[in-house]
Amino acid sequence: MTVQREIALSREHESILRQHAKKCEPNESCAILLGSDKAGTFSISDVIITENADRSPSTFSISGQDLIRAYGESERRGLEVAIFHSHPASAPYPSSTDRRYMEVNPVPWLIYSNVSGEMRAYILESDIIPLGVKVL
Repeated sequence: MTVQREIALSREHESILRQHAKKCEPNESCAILLGSDKAGTFSISDVIITENADRSPSTFSISGQDLIRAYGESERRGLEVAIFHSHPASAPYPSSTDRRYMEVNPVPWLIYSNVSGEMRAYILESDIIPLGVKVL
């Protein structure tokens, strides 16, 4: 039996991520999410807005400096990391590029579609597994 897993975020965090995605259009936006994973729910406590170093509508990358800062903060506070990015012109499903990056960063991924306004979450195990998204 599979344990249902989800990402939980506040309305404020959801709003920050949506606004960031709209502000970055036509390019993808990205952010690092800090939180804790308890009983199968990754609860977001902090959103660290980052710049898309690619400045691209179809790919994103977070600078090494931003990654080091965020991972350092997560370690210092005993939190875990998740990744957020937007798809400005497509559905919130992982692309083949996303899958490659998910292999390198096997953490929860939250994807927002600027087209539909929908937010979906995933994690890569042996395959891409959808996670629930709960806004509190």
